[in-house]
Amino acid sequence: KETKMKQIDKDTISIEWETRDVLEIRPDLTKKQARAVLVWLLDNHDEEIGINWDQIEYACDLLFPDNKN
Repeated sequence: KETKMKQIDKDTISIEWETRDVLEIRPDLTKKQARAVLVWLLDNHDEEIGINWDQIEYACDLLFPDNKN
């Protein structure tokens, strides 16, 4: 699992999550479902915790429990 991090400028960093990351955890989801997971995470993440692999898995299971094998 690889997270994409980059420095925007001397005072700013950015951490990026992609549908590919969601699909790595839940390959049974469609790309459209993976996008829905990212949108849900953006709207609902805990600012104290941020977004991490555990949070992505939680969101997948919450939004698409029936797809899980």
